[in-house]
Amino acid sequence: MRQRISLSSKFLICALALLITTPLLIAQQNSTIQFFYAYDHETITVSSTALPFTASKVTSPTISTNSANYVTFTVNCASGTSCVLRFLTDGGTPTASLGLRAPYGTIVQIYNHTDITKFSGIRETSTDVKLDVQYAR
Repeated sequence: MRQRISLSSKFLICALALLITTPLLIAQQNSTIQFFYAYDHETITVSSTALPFTASKVTSPTISTNSANYVTFTVNCASGTSCVLRFLTDGGTPTASLGLRAPYGTIVQIYNHTDITKFSGIRETSTDVKLDVQYAR
């Protein structure tokens, strides 16, 4: 003969399971969260010569923990809406035909100090690109 589990027993079992697993899920989730706070910004005009981010905004000369660990920028055009940025974050030099493409309106996020320091960008077309950059640590 099969025993039936009452509704209140099922509820109690579910409640205990939640109580046991919730702290584990929270602990696992919190170990991967990283918070950044903005500390500086600028607008960079990118033309026919590859440019990095401004070094003094990326790396603190006195305290290494005050350096950028996160950068976000929006691709805008000096005029109109027909411009494309080409960029690399590996230390190479982008050209009008080499590098990751970011057309007008693209938002790019870089989460690593090394990649931020190795960033370099150039315009793909004849229209200059304006990068609205925000630095965070």
